[in-house]
Amino acid sequence: MAVCVDSIDSTPAPEGVVLTFKSANDQRAMLSLTAAALRQWLNIVYDAYVRAEWSLAAWPDWISEAAVPVQTPSVVMH
Repeated sequence: MAVCVDSIDSTPAPEGVVLTFKSANDQRAMLSLTAAALRQWLNIVYDAYVRAEWSLAAWPDWISEAAVPVQTPSVVMH
């Protein structure tokens, strides 16, 4: 069953956070995430925004800085 999510509430939890996805007709779905899983999920959603070329104005600066891949120096072995 497809549902259009209109808003997401976040509630702190002992192990991380609980996200509550809400539709206009008050349907709800809850998702519990650890802090690490939440960070991964946010990076996935942010990446979708970037690939779709949607406005990034609503995203905080730290998410764009965290999403930049870190360049690891190449190792040359002789």
